[in-house]
Amino acid sequence: MKITSELLRETSLYVEHFMKEHFADKILFHNYRHTVKIVRVCDMISMESDISKHDRFIVHLAGWFSNIGYKEDPLHHEEHGAKHAKIFFEAKGLDKEDIDQIQSCILATRIPQHPHSITARILCDAILFHLSDITYFEELELLRKEWELTRNEKYKDDEWLQLNIEFLQSHFYFSPFARKNFEKEKRNNLMKLKAQFAVIKHATTVDLDNEIDEQRNLFDSKTKFDRGVETLFRTASHNHMQLSQMGDGKANLLISINSIILSIIISLIFTKLDTNRFLVIPTLMMICVSVTTIVLAILSTRPKISHGKFTPQQIIRKEANLLFFGNFHNMPLMEYKSAVKEMMVDTEYLYESLIMDIYFMGKVLARKYRFTTWAYTVFMIGLVVCMLAYIIFFLLYDKK
Repeated sequence: MKITSELLRETSLYVEHFMKEHFADKILFHNYRHTVKIVRVCDMISMESDISKHDRFIVHLAGWFSNIGYKEDPLHHEEHGAKHAKIFFEAKGLDKEDIDQIQSCILATRIPQHPHSITARILCDAILFHLSDITYFEELELLRKEWELTRNEKYKDDEWLQLNIEFLQSHFYFSPFARKNFEKEKRNNLMKLKAQFAVIKHATTVDLDNEIDEQRNLFDSKTKFDRGVETLFRTASHNHMQLSQMGDGKANLLISINSIILSIIISLIFTKLDTNRFLVIPTLMMICVSVTTIVLAILSTRPKISHGKFTPQQIIRKEANLLFFGNFHNMPLMEYKSAVKEMMVDTEYLYESLIMDIYFMGKVLARKYRFTTWAYTVFMIGLVVCMLAYIIFFLLYDKK
């Protein structure tokens, strides 16, 4: 049996069901959320690497089973994950060569990593993508708690920092894409680790423990949000919607008024221009003012639709606003559902999405009100000038 889209779907559903059913609360880091991120990074690196579609599928499937072995043995999870993958894919009738390649990828991720194929190198880089992630320190705390619960290994703050500093210093990414895009952020995280370690080593005040806690939390984005913050988001969104409706109402008012003016000019004044040539110039001025005002009002209400698609890298880096339809209307349903599920279990990502939603609503409002302001300015000044022009030309005509 060859790898099909149906097999990819069945694999993702199986792993999701398995982890949610069997993984205990002790697995705080190497859980389903982390596995989904690994698969997405695998897809991202694969798409940017010179490998075949078949190899991309191999990496994708191996990514799903990269953490599943933690159920049996956190210390030797790679071997158990490879066995689990073999049982599952043999039951599905997958070709033996593909199963062997998937197992080889999973086994290559054992620390220290020794990948011997491009597919294994991609999986190794995806599994340790979090070293370069902006949520590195948040996930580091989850890993620390997981080790305490599953391995009974407890570290002092300086010991934990030293352990991770040494690991980051000895680690390197294998694929060209990962080295280009992940290495810089990994070095930044390493510098932050060293800064925290220096604070712990050189602190001498009586409140040493409190200072260490504060320093550890400098990069911890987990914040307890109360009802006041939720009310803030709700109120801000409501106010933005009201302001948008008000802006549309103002623009529609201008369109209606100037449409009536143009109708009057065409139906009444145009018929008298042959006998009243002095009305031509002010009439043309009035037409220009009305048309310009209508165009500006239409521009203020004219919707702008984006490409409607975000990349896996944007989701991983939490740059995609999943709440605005313009960002996802061209996405497949399964991809969007998966992204939203990840956002729902990631409080930081959820609140960042709400912040982005309010921010970009504000950008849209700024554009809307800018055009509306121009439309009102053109209409106000143009109406006065045209009325003066009518008066002046009437007076000049009377003198003749």
